[in-house]
Amino acid sequence: MKGEVVIRRNKTCFLAGWLFLALGSGWADSELPAEPAEPKPSAAVQQLLEESDRLSLSNQLEKALQATEQAASLAQTAKDIAGKACANRSRALVLQALGHDDAAIGAWRDAAAAWESAGDGPGLIEALSSAGCSTVGPGS
Repeated sequence: MKGEVVIRRNKTCFLAGWLFLALGSGWADSELPAEPAEPKPSAAVQQLLEESDRLSLSNQLEKALQATEQAASLAQTAKDIAGKACANRSRALVLQALGHDDAAIGAWRDAAAAWESAGDGPGLIEALSSAGCSTVGPGS
């Protein structure tokens, strides 16, 4: 009798283990849904943003700000939400470099609103956290 209980328990464990492996391998083969791609600005807006980056790197910040303003205007006209978000992000960075912190906070908020409209969580988080950090300031 005792031997029959051990055999049944072994069979039950064997079947449970086999079932677990069979189901587990099926789940391992299934792929998780892909994360959506980051929204990209239109080619024309992207070109102006690249120009702004180039000007910023060569320390021509006023000209870089003009390029970001042009990019923002073009994105607004073209209803390019990702372009608007990227332009506001770039504008915020240039304004911070120029020491215009209050204007930079406004640009970060504009970027956050655009990223929210575009449905881009990472962009929204970056914009909100950057606005928050700019509000607190380095000496606080």
